[in-house]
Parts: sequence; C-alpha cells; structure tokens
Amino acid sequence: MATGRTELAERRSCVKSAREALAGFGEVLAAASGGKLAELLGVLDEVVALGSAARVSVAVEAARRGEVAGSEVQLWVRQHAPSLRQGGAAAVARIALDVVAAGTGRRAPWT
Repeated sequence: MATGRTELAERRSCVKSAREALAGFGEVLAAASGGKLAELLGVLDEVVALGSAARVSVAVEAARRGEVAGSEVQLWVRQHAPSLRQGGAAAVARIALDVVAAGTGRRAPWT
C-alpha cells in the first residue's frame, strides 16, 4: 500500500505527464474523426473540471495549514495559478477561506 507521500508523488508525476500530453494538442486534432472529436471534448472537459477542483483543494490545504491567510490567499493563488490572474483567483480564495472557516467554526472574515 502506498503511503500518502508516495501517492502524492505518483499523482504529481501523472499530472505532469498530462500537462505534456496537452501541450500542442491542437496540432494533432486533424487526425481525429468527428466522433473522436466529440469524445475528446468530453474527456478534456472532465480533466479540466477535475483540475479545477484539485486547484481549489490545494488552496484549501494551504489556508488550512496557515501557509497563507486572509487576503494573502488570493495573492498566493494568483502567484501560483497564473491562469487565474485575469479572473478566478478571488473565487478560489473565497472558497478556500470559507471551507477553512467552516472547519474551525469561525465565520469567514468578509461575512
């Protein structure tokens, strides 16, 4: 049975492999038929949704551990998730702070 640390390392490796597989994805789409395009879109949608959920989980864990707190959470998300710089970092930070506050019984600072 894998330890939590080993399992995390394995998952990180798989995520990095997925990132490599997605880089330049548009360049190979000519090889896909219409049905395969629809299937690919569905799989990619699932990957994006799971990636978004994982991104929130990481932010929650950082806030829960006290790595960042309060308004620093949004700045931390923006720094480490560049795709959220133009929008989305505030929502991820708010969810993270709400989850942490719910777990402690305290109210989130903006409520």
